Amino acid sequence: MIVVSGARGMLGTYLDGDGILKTDLPELDVTDAVAVRKFVAAHRPELFLHLAALTDVDQCERQPELAERVNVTATRNVAGACAEADCAMLYVSTAQVFPGTKPSGYVETDATGPVNVYGRTKLAGEEVVRATVAKHYIVRTSWLMGGGADTEKKFVGKLLELMKTGRELRVVDDKRGSPTYARDLAETLRKLTESGRFGTYHAANRGSCTRFELARALTELTGADVSVHPVPSTDFPLPARRPDSEVLLTTELARAGLPLLRPWREALRGYLHEWGY
Repeated sequence: MIVVSGARGMLGTYLDGDGILKTDLPELDVTDAVAVRKFVAAHRPELFLHLAALTDVDQCERQPELAERVNVTATRNVAGACAEADCAMLYVSTAQVFPGTKPSGYVETDATGPVNVYGRTKLAGEEVVRATVAKHYIVRTSWLMGGGADTEKKFVGKLLELMKTGRELRVVDDKRGSPTYARDLAETLRKLTESGRFGTYHAANRGSCTRFELARALTELTGADVSVHPVPSTDFPLPARRPDSEVLLTTELARAGLPLLRPWREALRGYLHEWGY
């Protein structure tokens, strides 16, 4: 059996199949160590996919104690229960564990150095998993998109909604990342865990772009009649600092002989089919 926490989130939308037990609040509160231990002991999974996290970067900055509880304490609870049950664990992390000063892209062995609370708590979660669970996968990803109109709350979903208004859009052009389709990521997680090759990996659709370039691609692929203008990130001050680069290179997937994710524009085109484009 495979247990998935945080299963109602974007990535969990694409994780289905025989032998998969999907759970989320209120049935399992991963911040409750006793509840997690009892749950794992009762179900005895072979693999625990730990997706539950606080991913709102600005909320993490405003509420660091909550970010610590959800991203670190909960991960410690799951890791401890997995270690006791001799269960493998997969932890989804983020490109924001890096400082963002490498526009060419980060490989798995590059030095970390997060610039915000979200990145610091996710990095702390990685460290907990490495120290606690011998059989673990840590998978970092970047600029996730997915879930369709009902679930998509991030950049792509927000832009698609704004484009319906037909007005001009101003989009940041000094932040670069690797847009990643959650459906493609879910398939990569499946293949990785079936391989049994434990370790730390990057999983992102190939290539990179700025937010502005992503917005331009959206207008081209949807045929939206809106003008998109590049602006600096200083035009949109936010509580949490963002790294300049969240570009990930999938070096370890290649070394393991696992399929790489398709280019981001191709993935974006596939995702737009979920929206009816």
